[in-house]
Amino acid sequence: MSKELNSHLIIILATFLVGGSFVISQKLSGIIDPISITLLRFVIASLVLVPIIFLNQNYRKKLIPTFNRAMIISFFYSLFFIGLFKALEYTTALNTGTIFTLVPFITAVFSIFIFNQKISLMSYLVYPGFCNRIFLV
Repeated sequence: MSKELNSHLIIILATFLVGGSFVISQKLSGIIDPISITLLRFVIASLVLVPIIFLNQNYRKKLIPTFNRAMIISFFYSLFFIGLFKALEYTTALNTGTIFTLVPFITAVFSIFIFNQKISLMSYLVYPGFCNRIFLV
């Protein structure tokens, strides 16, 4: 299998996993608390990543210095997903998937106004590709 075909298959798999997670999360919302769903996601991610981190010496060395920054990022990431799971109690998986897909574009727009970030034309051309993922959800 060519490297390019392999890359495309991985992206398609990732798209189905992300899209499927919204459908499954919608089924769970209202039954399981959004905080519990988010905690479960972090526990599963930790269990998957722990062997990778502990088997690689470079990752083990970076674990302690990275911990504080990771906790701050995780806090905001958790709040986002708690809100997303709460929203699934009131709206459809398609609507929340659309918001999730538009996050990179919304971040770029905010960075222009808040941080005076300059974004090149080529960078703007990437966002319609993200928006096309909406239709695969």
